[in-house]
Amino acid sequence: MLKWIGVALSAAACVALGFGVANAVGARVRTLGELCRAMRLLSRRVTLLSEPMKEALDALRFESPVFGRVLSHMDEPPYTAWQIALKQQKELSEADAAIIARIAADSGKSGRAEQERIFEAGLELLEEREKSAREKAVNDKKLYRTLGILAAVVIILVSL
Repeated sequence: MLKWIGVALSAAACVALGFGVANAVGARVRTLGELCRAMRLLSRRVTLLSEPMKEALDALRFESPVFGRVLSHMDEPPYTAWQIALKQQKELSEADAAIIARIAADSGKSGRAEQERIFEAGLELLEEREKSAREKAVNDKKLYRTLGILAAVVIILVSL
């Protein structure tokens, strides 16, 4: 009796772990999507409204937690402030963070047309990365769910 309770708990833990990891895989996609939307809003404020970066970030700090963290590091050079803030976003890869930091650091150094080009090119890259992350996440979610279920089945079969 005790053996079967242990087997059932172990199997349930494997399934829960598989589904938990599958849900965590989607975190990068959600974070990239959130940052794409927030960066697009930042782009509009900086390019169309000609707002200084600090004021635009302050106005949009509730759109993304990254913006609030960047504001707290504004005494640093722009690229460094963004890098520091983005390192705290564990879901992002270093390449994702580098793209976002480069967009933000390069803005404000040139005219409106050049800033629009910088934001559009960077956002296009970021949206491509989000799309590929979304496609990869679909496959990875299936993989981890299946592995969790298969691990549970193996535990049950071994205990027979």
